[in-house]
Amino acid sequence: MKFKPLIFILILFLILPNLAFAATTENKSVLDSVTDSKITINTTNETVTVTPSPGVSVTSSTSSMDEGKEMVKDAIKETPEEWADSALSENWGVTLGSLSDEVNASPSAKMINGIAAAEQHPKTLKWVTDEQDSDYMTYIICGLILLVWVAGYFFLQKYRPEQAGRVTEFFSGAEHFIGFGLYCKTLLLLIILPAGLPFLLDYSMELEQAWSSGIMANSLEFISFSTENIPLYFYQAVSYTLSGPFFLARVNFINIVYAKVLILAVLIAVPWKFIRYLGLGILLFFETVLFMRPIVLLINATTVQHVASMSAAQALIAAPAYYGTMTIVTVIVVAIGTLWPFIYVVYLLFTSRSGRYISRAARRY
Repeated sequence: MKFKPLIFILILFLILPNLAFAATTENKSVLDSVTDSKITINTTNETVTVTPSPGVSVTSSTSSMDEGKEMVKDAIKETPEEWADSALSENWGVTLGSLSDEVNASPSAKMINGIAAAEQHPKTLKWVTDEQDSDYMTYIICGLILLVWVAGYFFLQKYRPEQAGRVTEFFSGAEHFIGFGLYCKTLLLLIILPAGLPFLLDYSMELEQAWSSGIMANSLEFISFSTENIPLYFYQAVSYTLSGPFFLARVNFINIVYAKVLILAVLIAVPWKFIRYLGLGILLFFETVLFMRPIVLLINATTVQHVASMSAAQALIAAPAYYGTMTIVTVIVVAIGTLWPFIYVVYLLFTSRSGRYISRAARRY
């Protein structure tokens, strides 16, 4: 079914020349015969009446012709860009960036803007909303377990202080008593995070989108395809090839975090520092990966605008060096922005007490 519009268009391209020739011949013969005829157009009833001779008239409706025009318009309305937009939206919640009709830009600049300033809307994906709905009960159960665990520790601390000390030593590395404020803090986090964390993610995504779109809007006049911009397109192709897997992972990671936002809220609410730091690390990773795009776009836009400000002779000599450096810096920024959490987790495993315990337990197996 999805290929029907494409097949229809191909058929149109094949038969239109023959139809045009036939229509021209037919119209000529018809016009010759009705040169002396009387033609009456009724705009109210949308009809045309032709009277070739007295007492003989032929009436035809013009609405069918308009409907045929609309059918052809609808059939060829979808372009490859719209097909790609539909596929990206259905699978990843991504829509190509768009420009207002008032913006005067070349087709190549619009194409680059559509890719670079693409919008991501995780909430439009069905599996994301399904995951969020299914996690509500999990969040409630985990929240109750946390509150019961903290309250139970208070009783253990009161009646078995030695055992309570061993528990705090395991989790924090030192024996100490915990006040009632920990229970209040955990309860407060469990109340605020389910509403506050999705709001933070939505606000961050809107801010990032506005920043990225603004950078691209200020660069449209410099990125149109021309002979002077051939080096730019070459190095951009290399950059997209090397950075493409990282940005695809970025899109998937943003959707996964958005879908599992309630589980992330539980991790942040857990009093155990290792788990809480893990949750905060995931949140920080989300923000880093999210704002990695405008940083890359800013590097690229600044370089392109700087080269564009040179004379033609200077740009011809300096463009390869500038664009080559831009590509290298882009790949490094994307790689660090995507891989730093793994370095962070390894650091925790070797420095924190809980991490060393986990690593020792893992080596036993």
